[in-house]
Amino acid sequence: MKAWFYLVSAVLLLAGCSWMSGPTAQTSPHTAPPPPAAAPPPSGIAQSSHSVGDLADVQQRLHEAGDYAGPIDGKMGTATGAALRRYQSEHDLEVTGLADDPTRTKLGL
Repeated sequence: MKAWFYLVSAVLLLAGCSWMSGPTAQTSPHTAPPPPAAAPPPSGIAQSSHSVGDLADVQQRLHEAGDYAGPIDGKMGTATGAALRRYQSEHDLEVTGLADDPTRTKLGL
């Protein structure tokens, strides 16, 4: 019976699943640091989770507000990102360059 106990204890310790006191794999000072945060998109091009049609609506509203002069093509490019940042700055929104919910609400979308 004691041999079984020692065998199970050894397996748990090797797996980092200690039910006994002491350091575990999770508290070890030798664990790897978390991965770095994702780098921002290059050239000011912002990512958007909205569809092409949604972004075209945003571009149209930005054009109507005088903040966007590019094509209404539903593509997130540097001109659209710059227009979003300009509009957000002018309307006391967080300047993200994204067609986020607060910006879309302020645009009436």
